[in-house]
Amino acid sequence: MPASQRAKQFLPFDAVAGLRQALKMKEHEMGLITRKELSEETAEDINETLGILKPGDHVSVAYFRESSQEEGEMALIIGKVVGMSESSRTVTVIPDDGESDMHGFTAETVIKTDDIMSIDLFAEEL
Repeated sequence: MPASQRAKQFLPFDAVAGLRQALKMKEHEMGLITRKELSEETAEDINETLGILKPGDHVSVAYFRESSQEEGEMALIIGKVVGMSESSRTVTVIPDDGESDMHGFTAETVIKTDDIMSIDLFAEEL
């Protein structure tokens, strides 16, 4: 067997032609993204906000919701902080006035602080 033919036996094999491309397209349709590392400045801003956060505060939290080990989706919730846990490193938020977040969640949402991509604290309404 010539050397040029021998190398071909080690090429990747797709049992179903086009499967990889179809999966990539489906992931794109579903809005799945790969987790991105935060800049040092953004991470500091998030930690600063988490340091002054308390139950009852009104916040907007953009966070990464994992659907596999490396991929997931960005989610956004606007509501009141109802709990925080330093030991489990979580923040619990419930949407305002029973409204749902942009993904239709109305119950308490527990967010890992490591998954927070941005957090904004709103001034109390008078």
